[in-house]
Amino acid sequence: MKLSSPLYVVWETTLDCNARCVHCYSDALFGRGPDYWPLEDALELIDQLAEAGVFILALSGGEVLLRSDWEQLIGHATSLGMRVTFATNGILVTPEVARRLKKLGVSNVSVSLDGATAETHDAIRGLPGIFHKACAAAQHLTEAGVRVTINYTPMRPNLSEAQEIIALSHRLGAEKVNLTEYVYTTRGGVDLMPSPQELGTLLQAWIKAGERWRGKLEIDWHDCRVGLLLPEAEADPYKGCGAGYTHCRITVDRDVTPCVVLPVAVGNLKEQTFTEIWRSAPELHKIRSRENISSGNCSVCEHKEKCGGCRAASYAWYGDAYAGDPTCWIKPDMPEFGSGPSCKREARS
Repeated sequence: MKLSSPLYVVWETTLDCNARCVHCYSDALFGRGPDYWPLEDALELIDQLAEAGVFILALSGGEVLLRSDWEQLIGHATSLGMRVTFATNGILVTPEVARRLKKLGVSNVSVSLDGATAETHDAIRGLPGIFHKACAAAQHLTEAGVRVTINYTPMRPNLSEAQEIIALSHRLGAEKVNLTEYVYTTRGGVDLMPSPQELGTLLQAWIKAGERWRGKLEIDWHDCRVGLLLPEAEADPYKGCGAGYTHCRITVDRDVTPCVVLPVAVGNLKEQTFTEIWRSAPELHKIRSRENISSGNCSVCEHKEKCGGCRAASYAWYGDAYAGDPTCWIKPDMPEFGSGPSCKREARS
């Protein structure tokens, strides 16, 4: 199936942030300001995305709620028929903000919880007290009638708390808890990355948890290999990496990239419209075909078409989005994981 537009676009609206997360893919900082997207430009982009037929607009940052005009952005997008979601660290979500979000018609808010305890979450998010604020935010949103997803990114410091995060999500009233894969093109680098074996064990446990919690809490995951672990009837929506196919990202610099953690610009909105980039960018056409995976474990794997590996992980390790996937536990690519990627973003202090 060929998509004339992405199902969803992740839009980096600001790099201003009131947290200092060790694994931030945007390298956001407090005080950077929300002026990367002046309101007039932001509204014009929303018009472009609606015209292109984008179904879901996911507002990202930084922290979206640090923008003084966040209500105008959401209101404009929903008025054009797009579903709007966004991720937040929860600090600025008061009962009043939650009610305003409900009134604006926000489809879903993702609250980040990277630990089931204050000690773990606060350390990862770089701010004392942020755990309790995130939990309160989830409760404010559910009380206002806004659907809440808890986002959990597994890293070495929090792997042992995965099952507790599921239970906590249920207690907070969330409808869904989502496992998002850590890719070391982020601020934290490779040191936070679980081994392929740890990831495989975690994902299989996560799928079993989904069966136990069925009817009470939806359990989801972002992993290109998940379709290989599910019964065939359930696996169809999980046909591998959707970078540049089902979704893409727009950065504060107006770059369009295939995925939030694959920092390869395929075009820039200062030079072309979104539709022009989506339909004609050579690099997007290339990444959509798994025939272009030319080396490593993915190139010779029998699951190449059903999975294809994580292209961001490939790029982070080898500097090549069409090489093998070093995070794969099904057909391991690296003889010794963690021996040192040839191309990764350095951890920042």
